[in-house]
Amino acid sequence: MAKANNAFSDTEFKVPNFSQFYADYSRMMGDFGKLFGNSKTSFLDINAVVATQQRNIEALTKANKLAFDGAQAAARRQVEIVRQSFDDLAKMSHELAAAGSPEDKLARQADFAKESFATAVGAIREVSELLQKSNLEAADVISKRMSDNFDEVKTALSQVNGSH
Repeated sequence: MAKANNAFSDTEFKVPNFSQFYADYSRMMGDFGKLFGNSKTSFLDINAVVATQQRNIEALTKANKLAFDGAQAAARRQVEIVRQSFDDLAKMSHELAAAGSPEDKLARQADFAKESFATAVGAIREVSELLQKSNLEAADVISKRMSDNFDEVKTALSQVNGSH
């Protein structure tokens, strides 16, 4: 059987490259840190602030990648589902053309509709679970980073209070 040439067959998904963004951000934050690194500010550790912001960007980048990868996997799966649906439709068309009496055709059509509905519901569930999983993973990364941020602020404040 010849390979079908359709809009979905050559679809390619690309992951955004966050490395340049991260490199620019790290350079900018490093330059910012140099402005205040030599000052005598006892209330603010600029190096710690820069390091915290770098960890924040790393966590956001990781979360974005997880979410993007999940969306990409869901899109790939949807393309597979559409391809399978077209194959099933072609198969059903051939079976209906070959079926005997009108009653046989109607019965086969009802069976096909029932099978198609069950398949569609299963596919919706599968794609939803893929998206839910990746979104939960991304949310977990952000949640952990937020928790770590609060701990870092608490530690920094206790050091400032202890030094006065």
